[in-house]
Amino acid sequence: MVANMTTATRPRLLSFHLSPLATLATAVVLAAAIPLLYVVWNSLQLSATQWLGLWTSRLPTLLWNTLSLALLVAVGSVLLGVSSAWLIARREFVGRRLAVWLMVLPLTIPTYVFAHIYTTLLEDDGWLG
Repeated sequence: MVANMTTATRPRLLSFHLSPLATLATAVVLAAAIPLLYVVWNSLQLSATQWLGLWTSRLPTLLWNTLSLALLVAVGSVLLGVSSAWLIARREFVGRRLAVWLMVLPLTIPTYVFAHIYTTLLEDDGWLG
């Protein structure tokens, strides 16, 4: 009796197939990671004395600023987001449909356009500066 190994019983090698969309997404992620990889690479080139100098002078202040800003933005976003979502979902009021559209509107404007608007408005010779 000869053992007949069909494709169902034959051990399969690990196959890794990406769809075109997954390949494109991977390429975009890798391209977006280039600046981060550059910073990591340059930081690995520093000597121990340079790291010590950074930790005694600049890094504590920068870390504090970053973490406090992140915490304040998170708290503010939760407060504004939850309260406005509750208001829109649970209450009926005049202009409710307009309010829904106005809440979605910032998602349609790219971040760099918002940055340009803020810079134009708040610079020294700007509209609000």
